[in-house]
Amino acid sequence: AQVASALAQSAKNVLVAPFNGVITNVDVVRGETASASKNAVTVISSNAYQVEAKIPEIDIAKVAVGNAVKITLDAYGDSVVFDAVVTRIDPSATLSGNVPMYRVIVSFKEIDTRIRAGMTANVSIVTASKVDVLSLPPRFVSVLANGEGSVVVVGNEKKEETRKVTLGVRGDNGYIEIVTGLQEDEKVK
Repeated sequence: AQVASALAQSAKNVLVAPFNGVITNVDVVRGETASASKNAVTVISSNAYQVEAKIPEIDIAKVAVGNAVKITLDAYGDSVVFDAVVTRIDPSATLSGNVPMYRVIVSFKEIDTRIRAGMTANVSIVTASKVDVLSLPPRFVSVLANGEGSVVVVGNEKKEETRKVTLGVRGDNGYIEIVTGLQEDEKVK
């Protein structure tokens, strides 16, 4: 019983990391008593890094776990893009300046030695993707209700006609998809 008690007491003096990683900082010295209010050892995971993003209430409905994500890091500029995926969305919001924000965790798809802990990341979540669609800059489209809009079409002899169109998704460049109501070769004003 004394041996078991001694082993149990000894086990309380061992720090065990909850995950595989690299020790980045040791804040205590031998002989110092550790307290609950002070970090003793800082460890970062050796697995793929994650980014925490805060998404406003107005946009969170478009985001889902599994969405593709494009990340740029300020250290490398906009020309170096890292692929990632949305892995977790907090179910409850936190307020940031009276705006409800949802915490979204984005995980890099691959381990890359260029990525370091603490780097500033710019996150673009792909919520919809379409190719070969007709789209217009927003200055040419008057947005109405229920996914409809109108455009001014310039016909032959410079005759102008206001026409209703069905709108689709808005691209990251601001362009608005025109689903119906306009042909590719028509001119708008």
